[in-house]
Amino acid sequence: MNREKFYQEAALEYLNIERKRKTQHLDAEGLAFIAGAIWADRNPAKGRTSMTFGEAIEALKLGAKVTRSGWNGKGMFLWLKPAAVIHSDWCKDPLLKDLAEKNGGTIEALGTICMKTADNKVLTGWLANQSDMLSKDWTIVV
Repeated sequence: MNREKFYQEAALEYLNIERKRKTQHLDAEGLAFIAGAIWADRNPAKGRTSMTFGEAIEALKLGAKVTRSGWNGKGMFLWLKPAAVIHSDWCKDPLLKDLAEKNGGTIEALGTICMKTADNKVLTGWLANQSDMLSKDWTIVV
């Protein structure tokens, strides 16, 4: 069986599992394809395995939540908050409201990676350290 067909079959299997669990992500077909391809390529006999940081970033771009098995805190994960246009009348932050008003009523917000922390808080603008970038224990949160 060629590699692409193998990936497609793995992706379909993953998507079917997600549909049964009713935990579909944004762009489920795309996410299933990349996740299925990664897992199938790593260990086709056993199914899911871990990903590299680069693969985790690609999964984030497709709408997945990702985590590391090496993190100490329970329930921690990352997600990608996409770029958006912020309207001044939506702003609770006085500085952001002022910036948007001075910019004609709106201001562009760049996309960012957010983290749900172990103590149920949200960290906006999460940054990877070298350990995160070099680790191969990334997984998709389902």
